[in-house]
Amino acid sequence: MDNDSDDYEESFYEVCPLCEQIKSKDSPEDAWVCCELCSHWWHAVCSGSQDFVQDAFVCPKCCE
Repeated sequence: MDNDSDDYEESFYEVCPLCEQIKSKDSPEDAWVCCELCSHWWHAVCSGSQDFVQDAFVCPKCCE
């Protein structure tokens, strides 16, 4: 049963759409941003800008 709970926890991990790095519960919060339109989490380096306001981030895919 413990393995099932591990699988359940892992299902909530996000993966950066560009570099496929995993966002885990131990990842620093400032290293990731969430797109306001599609709600996908992006690795900050892959988002195309490191000078963003987290409340207003729109990912490159939604900007196309």
